[in-house]
Amino acid sequence: ISAQSVRRDVARLADTAGRDVARQLTTALKDGRIGLAEWQVGMARAVKNVNYAAVASASGGVNNMTAVERGRAGAIIKQQYAYLRDFAKQIESGEQKLDGRAMRRAEMYMDAAKGSFHEQKRAGFAESHAGAVVMVRSHRHKRDSCHSCVGLDGKWFTMNSPEYIPVGRRECN
Repeated sequence: ISAQSVRRDVARLADTAGRDVARQLTTALKDGRIGLAEWQVGMARAVKNVNYAAVASASGGVNNMTAVERGRAGAIIKQQYAYLRDFAKQIESGEQKLDGRAMRRAEMYMDAAKGSFHEQKRAGFAESHAGAVVMVRSHRHKRDSCHSCVGLDGKWFTMNSPEYIPVGRRECN
């Protein structure tokens, strides 16, 4: 399977298994069909599923994952859970209104899977090329329209350069 096909499948997973679930859960919360706790559990399950699948995809599949890669997936998911708890607290306090912004924010938790995929790819490549100077090029896609994506498009950076903002850590995802 080509790398492009895997990236496309990860993006499709984030869109269908992730964003669709986030939209359904957030709509149900907004309409009063579910409570905040049920919304949070459903979102957490979806966050776990899409991020674990993304890291597994970057590792060549679940059966090829090492303990280090499973640990990296766990750390990524743990961080997303912390963000999700803050989101739920803001909904509960009324700071986050259940409007279009809440819907988009819920979807962004699923978009983070794309960043998890790239984070695992970078980490795996760096581990297999320890001591080498590794370069990374930023490439802008259709949906990448934030200031960082536009400004970094086409530029080359050394791996872990402070000037490079990895996919998944930019304003748009």
